[in-house]
Amino acid sequence: MKRISGLKADGLAAQRVWVWENFTRGNQCLFMDPYLDPSHDAGRNNPAGGRPDPYWDALRDAMGWTRAYAERMNLPAAVPHNELASTGFCIADPGTEYLIYQPKGGEDFSVELRAGTYRYEWFNPAKGESGETGSVKTSAGLRQFKAQFQSDAVLWLERTSSPD
Repeated sequence: MKRISGLKADGLAAQRVWVWENFTRGNQCLFMDPYLDPSHDAGRNNPAGGRPDPYWDALRDAMGWTRAYAERMNLPAAVPHNELASTGFCIADPGTEYLIYQPKGGEDFSVELRAGTYRYEWFNPAKGESGETGSVKTSAGLRQFKAQFQSDAVLWLERTSSPD
């Protein structure tokens, strides 16, 4: 488990990656904001005005975005299926719904899908923005994907119809 000091040393992008990797592997992401008392760990936080340190906003934002997908998905039916995505980060109800995280910006990846038509949505975690949406019809097997942006990426797939 990564300690707060490690996350701070690794930088803002690492905070985001930590949240998405843990979520797609079925882990509960918990974060306790650094204490606002400067006597606890001087320099670790910004107690001015009694507000949390804005340095951790990237982590808080990522947790909010994973929560938004958790609320959209049928999360009780989804479990980690990291073997279904070449990225190793996938939570899915195979044949129904998939959420895949690609931590390597600009790189393509494959997902093992069941036959059907899927609605897809890209999400750019670096900008906190939804990207391209649409639908894709596929036969059973590996399907290649690549985000249209160069940062890490999230792909949500939801089957809309079974094969004809």
